[in-house]
Amino acid sequence: MSDPVADPNPAPAGDPTPSPSPSPTPAPVGHNTGEWERKEKGLISEVQKERQARQNYERQVAQLQAQHEQAQKRIQALAGVSPRSEQETEDEAIRQAFAAKFPHLADLTAEDVEALRDQRTQTAQLKASTDAMWKKHTNQVLGAIHSRVAEKLGGDVGDLTDRQKASLRREYIAYIEDNHGVKGDYIGRHEDADESLFDEFVDAYLKDWQEPIRRSVTSTEIGPRRPLPSGKGRSIATTGPKKIDFNNPKAVEDAAVEAFLSHGGRFGQ
Repeated sequence: MSDPVADPNPAPAGDPTPSPSPSPTPAPVGHNTGEWERKEKGLISEVQKERQARQNYERQVAQLQAQHEQAQKRIQALAGVSPRSEQETEDEAIRQAFAAKFPHLADLTAEDVEALRDQRTQTAQLKASTDAMWKKHTNQVLGAIHSRVAEKLGGDVGDLTDRQKASLRREYIAYIEDNHGVKGDYIGRHEDADESLFDEFVDAYLKDWQEPIRRSVTSTEIGPRRPLPSGKGRSIATTGPKKIDFNNPKAVEDAAVEAFLSHGGRFGQ
């Protein structure tokens, strides 16, 4: 008996080589094609039936669940219980947290908030209307003052420049602020368009800058004139200051009065 011959390429121990899987049998060709089509249609029909059955089942479950919820609500209504939805529960938690943070706003409702918004809008509109009204009033007051100043100066309102009108506006406001409370209710007089207030301001305004000019002119006119240098054929007689007899008390008194008046002094002030 002969010994067996060893395999020249033995497989590793413990790792037997698996047998190859058989290839899938291809779909039959020829006279079997009709049979496969019938099977395919049958499978499709079964899948559709299964899908329809599942949809019907889900629909029935939803109907049963809705009926159950309705029954629960009726029972709770009979028992005097009003269950809340998940959204309502969340809203209530937020409302309680807000009330704890801002207790003075806890009682505000949506209607209250809307009313506050409307009131804010109305307040803004009222302020704009009020501002426009007082602006118009002030422009009318300044127009009356411009007319009085132009009349005092012997001109027309159109002769006043924008710079002069702006100066009058500033001075008028300062005049009201300086005298209000000290000499009376000047703001109230302005709001009432008191014409005596306009006359009072115009007289004070013109006096502030006309009086220094008058004094300067008066001083120039009554002051001693500088004598011109004399020369042959062109000598001009000049008049010197009036001599005062200091031994005459009346002459001294008259000279003092004349000097006082010439420098802008007034009696009775």
